[in-house]
Amino acid sequence: LTISDSFIGDDGTLDYWAIEYCGIDEVLATNDVTLTNDIIMYPNPSNTTVNFSFSNSKNLDVKLFDMLGRSVLKTTLSQANNAVNVSNLATGAYLVQIKTDNGKTTTKRLIVE
Repeated sequence: LTISDSFIGDDGTLDYWAIEYCGIDEVLATNDVTLTNDIIMYPNPSNTTVNFSFSNSKNLDVKLFDMLGRSVLKTTLSQANNAVNVSNLATGAYLVQIKTDNGKTTTKRLIVE
């Protein structure tokens, strides 16, 4: 932010300044990552469906974020329903945040073709 007053004889002050971000529901925070190795995500890359294999949790909360950190998909998976449809997402790289029942989280990278 740069402010200049090049006219002689009229002084002023900046009393207020702000930025408001609109349209971003949720942003992935860097401190949300705790590694867990018992979750398998496949196939990767994918253009239709991504499957999750997990055994140490009844449910998984899955959130997909684009590379700008915007949330693009949220779902809860169970052992019986363990697939996420990604066919409506644009081609590119995504971050997948996975949270187990006991609060452990991991973040994986997904390529959508």
